[in-house]
Amino acid sequence: QAAALRADRAHLEKDSQLERWDETAKVELDRTLLNELASLRFIESHHHVAIVGNVGVGKTFLAQALGAVATRAGHSVLFRRADYLLRELGQARADHSLEVAFRRYLAPDLLILDDFGLHRLSQQESEDLYALIIERHRRSSFIVTSNRDVSEWVGLFADPILANSALDRLANGAHQLVIEGPSYRAKL
Repeated sequence: QAAALRADRAHLEKDSQLERWDETAKVELDRTLLNELASLRFIESHHHVAIVGNVGVGKTFLAQALGAVATRAGHSVLFRRADYLLRELGQARADHSLEVAFRRYLAPDLLILDDFGLHRLSQQESEDLYALIIERHRRSSFIVTSNRDVSEWVGLFADPILANSALDRLANGAHQLVIEGPSYRAKL
């Protein structure tokens, strides 16, 4: 019951379970890496994961499924769309509750940031994301899903110096699970 409560607090969809992944889906991914990620050693060692691929190939599903594995193992997890997280931090800055909002994103063992890179970041969003990455680095883990290749992420930041510093910590050396193929959504 505690795992179900952790999954609910994490905002994970109940159906996003690794056991429910359709092995007949016509997508290609490194199954060995996926199994390694499911071992959760990346969380124990405070490493990060980037799940990249085209729209609809199952990135969000797998990120949430790994989050569900983590909650069952006793880890705290939080799932957020990148645009929601950045909008929330911006609103918190405006109403002077930034410290409280920031702590909410620092606390989990695993923060899943979904759909990163849908749009270019403003200067403030770049600074907020940079601060979050710096504070979580070597203390806790990220899973980031994106339709863009990791090599394109630097160009999303308003400030290339912030981008390079943040991505040096987040993406360089992260486990990169690339998913290729047609949309998986029809299978869900």
